[in-house]
Amino acid sequence: MSAIYYQLSPDIKVRQESFGLLFYNTRNTNLTFIKSGSLIRVETLEKESPDSDYLDRDGETNQKIQGILHHLVKRGLLRAETKSS
Repeated sequence: MSAIYYQLSPDIKVRQESFGLLFYNTRNTNLTFIKSGSLIRVETLEKESPDSDYLDRDGETNQKIQGILHHLVKRGLLRAETKSS
């Protein structure tokens, strides 16, 4: 079985805010605000984590989380790698 592992991209820092997540690119000082509420924990983003660490809720919530993760990868804030177990 394979899983997608997510990890912060190099030069990206993240912190939890009341609205969700704030990403800071140390290379070009860009800030990115993600309205994710408490769906994604900073602690999970700060280490390489499989998608199962994010998707432990009901189907609708998991779809929202998958959408956010996909958006973060597309924006270059996260890296995603498929690994077989």
